[in-house]
Amino acid sequence: MVTEPSLIEQVLVANQDAFTIGQQQRETFSGIEDDAVTANTGDHWKRLRKGLHPAFTWDGIQGYGTRMAERTADHLDRWEAGDRLDLLTEMRPLTLRILGDTLLGGSIQGDEEGVIDAADALVERADPRRFGQLLPDWVPTPTQRRFVRAVGKLDDYVADVLAECSPGGGDVGSVLLAAHERGDLSMAEVQDNLTALLLAGHDSTAVMLTYVWYELSRHSTLRESLADEAETVVGRVPRGCSFRRTPADTERRQGNTPVVPIHVGSKSRGDRNDRARRVRDSCGHAGDDSAVGASPGRSVLGGA
Repeated sequence: MVTEPSLIEQVLVANQDAFTIGQQQRETFSGIEDDAVTANTGDHWKRLRKGLHPAFTWDGIQGYGTRMAERTADHLDRWEAGDRLDLLTEMRPLTLRILGDTLLGGSIQGDEEGVIDAADALVERADPRRFGQLLPDWVPTPTQRRFVRAVGKLDDYVADVLAECSPGGGDVGSVLLAAHERGDLSMAEVQDNLTALLLAGHDSTAVMLTYVWYELSRHSTLRESLADEAETVVGRVPRGCSFRRTPADTERRQGNTPVVPIHVGSKSRGDRNDRARRVRDSCGHAGDDSAVGASPGRSVLGGA
């Protein structure tokens, strides 16, 4: 993970041609995100990125932040003092409900299982320890059959959601539909990008939050400083802009734990370039065997 601003600038601006999506990542997301920004490069990526851009302006993100805080407060109201909770099991539906609000403009409650099942099927299919990795996708292994079923259900769900979206709405789905109406994106691109945001936006975030809870349970001093900061700066229900004033919260998340328990890889062109090498070496490797399945409460074990 790259967190230093100067390195982020090198990756995304100054030296962006040295960092691109590799063939392994495209193969990982084939059949589910083929036309998404997560699986494309060059002019195609730029066109997709342009279509998404209006959904991620500063003002829009502030609005998302407020809605995220409200959904989180609603979720926490269900907890009772003394409860013992599986935090990953709690965080995944929470992040999905937040995405339902911000991406889809409505409630996803009751439909979480389909999205979670598709995310799990994707991770299982991409597991490098799985014997079925040696076989072509057309071989109907149990893992491949599960993947096809789960993706089919998710495709149907996303299509139903888009059928109810309006191009003039304030959610991401509406922004993508507006791009389609302008002729900037095809419907396949609209659907694949919304699918990608649903999958990546809920799963990696839920795993990261689980790690945060785990680390806070191990470090009482940090936990107390965060609690004090939240009470004095943020209050009961924070707004998005509140987090600009919470350095303890935003700067201390650990960087040595993988939030994506599969190795999808990115490709760095020109390893002789010192700047590219510096950025590459600063990134945590999320795909070695010691990292896969290391998520608290989650196991990613090989199968067929």
